[in-house]
Amino acid sequence: TAPDTTIDGTPADPSGAGATFAFSASEPGATLECALDTAAFAPCTSPVSPGGLVDGAHTVRVRATDAAGNTDASPASFTWTVDATAPDTSITSGPSGVTSAPTASFDFDAGEAGASYECRLDAGAWAACTSPQAYGSLSDGSHDFDVRATDALGNVEPTPASRTWTVDATAPDTSITSGPSGPAASASASFAVSSPEAGVSFECARDGAAFTACTSTPSYTALADGPHTLQVRAVDAAGNTDATPASRSWTVDTIVPNTTIASGPAGTVTTRSASFGVTASEAGVSFQCARDGAAFSACTSTPSYTALADGAHTLQVRAVDAAGNTDATPASRTWTVDATPPVTAFYRGPDATWPSTSATFASADSEDVVSRMCKLDAGAWAACNGQTTLTGLSQGTHTYSMRAGDAAGNAVVSPATWTFTVSGTAAQPTQGPVSALGAIQSAIDLTIRRLGANGLLANDGAVVTFPSPGAGHLAVALVAPNGTPPTAVIRGSIDAPAGGPTATMRLRVSAVGRTLLQGLKGTVTWSVQVGQEGPPLLGGVWPQSVPAIGDPSAT
Repeated sequence: TAPDTTIDGTPADPSGAGATFAFSASEPGATLECALDTAAFAPCTSPVSPGGLVDGAHTVRVRATDAAGNTDASPASFTWTVDATAPDTSITSGPSGVTSAPTASFDFDAGEAGASYECRLDAGAWAACTSPQAYGSLSDGSHDFDVRATDALGNVEPTPASRTWTVDATAPDTSITSGPSGPAASASASFAVSSPEAGVSFECARDGAAFTACTSTPSYTALADGPHTLQVRAVDAAGNTDATPASRSWTVDTIVPNTTIASGPAGTVTTRSASFGVTASEAGVSFQCARDGAAFSACTSTPSYTALADGAHTLQVRAVDAAGNTDATPASRTWTVDATPPVTAFYRGPDATWPSTSATFASADSEDVVSRMCKLDAGAWAACNGQTTLTGLSQGTHTYSMRAGDAAGNAVVSPATWTFTVSGTAAQPTQGPVSALGAIQSAIDLTIRRLGANGLLANDGAVVTFPSPGAGHLAVALVAPNGTPPTAVIRGSIDAPAGGPTATMRLRVSAVGRTLLQGLKGTVTWSVQVGQEGPPLLGGVWPQSVPAIGDPSAT
């Protein structure tokens, strides 16, 4: 009879890599043989621990053979499962990267029933946990979550599942670092935007529109005149959005102001000071002034000037608005200062002792005059001419006074006066000697040449010899006959001196004559006119003409 075999002790099912079996036979002295899985039976003793077990199902068989050689035909057997592999945990959900939330919740699974879990946050200790595992009140910064599983056999996961993420719950700040503000003359605007936090993006909203994505250098064109506002907010990688966007306001003003000189001198004035009132087509402008071709410089709306020289003056004024638009067509005002009164002088009149009851006076003025007043002695001022003949003079001393006014309104400050005494009877004037014309002609010729060369007023004289002392008067003028009327350029007059027949005539160049001589010398035909008493020497009643100056036939 074959012995019966019994397995007395077995490992748990499932078990780890180590398994121990105990077995026995029903007959003493029987020998035992064991077989693992499909291996052949081999002698063994109880207990036995098979080695090299791999995960999976296994079967151990044991049979006994007694001393007579009878072998158990139905070996004892045990089948179980080996599980020697630690579980592997996966984190299936939870934050990663950068998040703005200060809380976190993780789902995880090891894929083995009956497994238990341990979790830890950052450098904390392992603690039992279940899925999902939640955390709150997390500080800004980087965090680590680890989870490991232990299966039912006690296999502990050697490489925990891990998740690293960053909490950023602080919104970034936004700054507009450059761009227009206040009034701006351009219909375009470019801005620069920044944030102290790196890696942010920006959103812009202009003039109340919705926020949209923009760059750190937003720009706009074709802006309408008027106020504008740009708001910019930064959005960081965690999605935090600046709750107080940066804002910049400005006003587009592309309209150039128009400038008007509303008041101030015009035409010809007699004062050397000038005050103006300036306005512009828009409020809040400043002004720039330029006088007489000088550069523009800042001025007020009431510019004034003093100590102006006689002559023409021009003031230009342009408005500059708050946006910097400058009037391209400045307002202009031209006026002429004539603050110098004319000087009137007699160049011809009766001798100090005059034997006639009539006397002729001739005067010259330093400039063109528009009015002339004369009076004799203490009489009233009355209009008169530059050459006047008085008749019916009483015996005695008289003073003839003359004053003139120019077009600007300047009047002679000190009237010209001529004092003489009427005594005796009238004497006939004597014709001026033709023999003096050569000397006069030479003096005039020298005057012209000197004036043409250096622009100086000559004071050359001509020696005149009268037939007898105290008898005679000679007046002379150089005229340009191709003018209309003929213009006296150089003139002079002299009376025969009482002490002798010879005197020197001094010549005077008129202001008009100076211009003619400098500008027209060599292009006109000159002639000399001489006479005694009579009207001004511009082709008078008693002229005597001689050949043109420089003509060798002149005598």
